[in-house]
Amino acid sequence: MRQRNTTTSPRPACQRGRSRRVACRCPLCRHLAVPLAVSALAYLPSAGARAHEMLPGQLVPSTQTGIVRDAQGGNPLTGARVLVIGTNLVATTSGDGVFRFDVALPDSFSVHVERLGYRSKTVEARARADGRIEIELEPSPLALQPLVVTGAVTARPATETARPVTVLSGEELQIRLRGTVAGALAHEPGFATGTMGPATAQPVIRGMGGDRVLLLEDGIRAGDAWSVAPDHATAVDVSAASRVEVVRGPAALLYGSNALGGVINVIRDEIPMSAASAGSGTASLRSATVDGAWGASATATVPLADRVPLRVEASGRWSDDLRTPVGVLGNTEADTWTLGTGASYDADWGHVGAAFRSYNNDYGLPAGLATGHDAGVRIEMERASTKFRAVLDQPRGPYESVEFNGSHTWYRHSEIEPGDILGVFFKVESTNAEVVTKPVAVGPFSHGAVGVRASREAFSFAGSIGRPNTNRTSWAAYVFQEVEMGAFRLEGGLRYDWIAMDPLRDDPTAEIGPIVDRSFKAASGSVALLYATGPGLIVGVNAGRAFRTPDVNELYSDGPHLASFSFDVGNPVLGSS
Repeated sequence: MRQRNTTTSPRPACQRGRSRRVACRCPLCRHLAVPLAVSALAYLPSAGARAHEMLPGQLVPSTQTGIVRDAQGGNPLTGARVLVIGTNLVATTSGDGVFRFDVALPDSFSVHVERLGYRSKTVEARARADGRIEIELEPSPLALQPLVVTGAVTARPATETARPVTVLSGEELQIRLRGTVAGALAHEPGFATGTMGPATAQPVIRGMGGDRVLLLEDGIRAGDAWSVAPDHATAVDVSAASRVEVVRGPAALLYGSNALGGVINVIRDEIPMSAASAGSGTASLRSATVDGAWGASATATVPLADRVPLRVEASGRWSDDLRTPVGVLGNTEADTWTLGTGASYDADWGHVGAAFRSYNNDYGLPAGLATGHDAGVRIEMERASTKFRAVLDQPRGPYESVEFNGSHTWYRHSEIEPGDILGVFFKVESTNAEVVTKPVAVGPFSHGAVGVRASREAFSFAGSIGRPNTNRTSWAAYVFQEVEMGAFRLEGGLRYDWIAMDPLRDDPTAEIGPIVDRSFKAASGSVALLYATGPGLIVGVNAGRAFRTPDVNELYSDGPHLASFSFDVGNPVLGSS
């Protein structure tokens, strides 16, 4: 498809301060620009954008648009990722290089722009009366350190974070894509993979796996059961993700007790953070000879209405039995499907949006000693999740922003033994809610956050596993603050968690120990000091206290789990550690 690049003229503002839409005259090209690889690449301090300052007494426009160009040829750049630092606003440039934010931004703000094949740029921009910003990127084949959002209060370059961070995005992510999250990260430092077959690859960070590694989608818990046993696959598809961020080391302060080993955040921007000035999207097609696999994925973001962007996504992967030097490994084929959609409304005060995702994965486990069955075991996995997000970006009193995140996840996992016998059945329904406020910066106290989180999970079991259905309720409150002191930056925070386990079948005389209600309370904290010794060099030291509570399976298991060829025995009197 041929693509015409045009530059849209500044749009006039209406009496209410909102911009009028300019109707697109091209039936297809301007509505859908499809780069085959869209990436987020590097961090590099640079000069400011070419933006005219507001005149005294003028109001800041409620719509800010901009264009990203090639610094050498002046051509508009499609597929560039534009992020307003310190906010949740993210936009992708369309076929004419234009991006758009339908919110009133401060008089001055920082914008970070990234694109494959160009040096990323962070600019200090001033709001313009015509609401338009122009940014030029220099071509560069080098992939420098990008901004990261996981494990931090605000987006920062990876070199300025207190903990080791790994980011996969753009072409590098496309090259390393496998059928699982762990497969894509297998070659990263400090990262390993635990597996019972091609479809069950599980992440291990610095020797910690299972319930010690937290898997997120756009910063929200995945809500699956991959950490329960080695035969369980992760229910997160990475094929259509824009980036994957990994924080190594304890991150319990912001995420809770399941993050002792680290956090993996698969970012796909399911809920669009800004209005789309025109359509944009990505598409990919992959294959592998080792298992005869084929995979395809596609995403598109289009303006459904004024200030209402819509994002749709679909992906699928099909693979046969794994071929090895000594023969074919039977019963290892897999079929995976993912469908997702999300939309939001960008208002002058912030934005509100929701997303829905459906994930299905049918895969086999190798026959023989691994599963205890000559014909192997089949796994049927389903996951459906709904997310809701509302953000107030305009300062109100002592708060710079207030954000609410809510999600509900339904997960089902069936293990089918030879003869179509249901061996084990897992079901998890989880509801999560979190409110985070960010105080206005005062003097050296720059970025901070105060948050409250609540969740309720209902675990159901059937078959030979021998575990009582259990409800788990958790509450948490945390505070985090950064203090800027010239070349020094001090980060510190505290968190308090309360977790309650409620087995629906109490048995004080059970053979493994008394199956009764349990509750856990613990405080965690961290402090870090970073010093910028000069351009490109930052040294730091951090210390923290984290904890972990036992999960439902470690407390109450008492029965055979034939898919993993094990007999699981819990300990109901385990404490937190």
